[in-house]
Amino acid sequence: GQRPLVEGFAEIRGFLDTDPGAVVTLILENYISQEDIEAAMAAGGLLGLAHPHPAGAPWPTLGELVEAGERVVVLGPAGGDARPWLLDTWAAAFETDWNNQVPDDLTCDVNRGSPDNALFILNHFIGDPLPSAELARQVNKRDVLLTRARACASQSGRQPTFVTVDFHNEGDVMAVVRELNGL
Repeated sequence: GQRPLVEGFAEIRGFLDTDPGAVVTLILENYISQEDIEAAMAAGGLLGLAHPHPAGAPWPTLGELVEAGERVVVLGPAGGDARPWLLDTWAAAFETDWNNQVPDDLTCDVNRGSPDNALFILNHFIGDPLPSAELARQVNKRDVLLTRARACASQSGRQPTFVTVDFHNEGDVMAVVRELNGL
């Protein structure tokens, strides 16, 4: 919220231009209209790269998205027929709770969406009441994050699709995600 959305989208476009094998997923919250999202996507150069995923269809592989030139997946307020690339987050995904104050609050219980949905958002952050680098260091440690991700995968029957954290550069987030991906 500290800069115009179109600038953020343009930065993402620059990243995608630099790495033609990359796929980016945007999980947008419902603070602006679909029209404003579309205008910012177009002005930022992302609209033509957005994947229009039909509800209930199997998800393509990352390679298939790259080959199709659809390297941006947008989850947010459902766009319907007018914006088939703007996918209803809670029809496509489910998540764990995001309102955690202390590490013991981090559970694998489903907060929003159906556990039958294909995409799994593991919210892994705490705020007391606001997030901070110090709090992130507590929960972004390998043993905390990896243990929870594996427990939630076991409970839900699927690996987290997205691991959302505060301060990704604090702790072992990237190493844990690589390990979860078998790298």
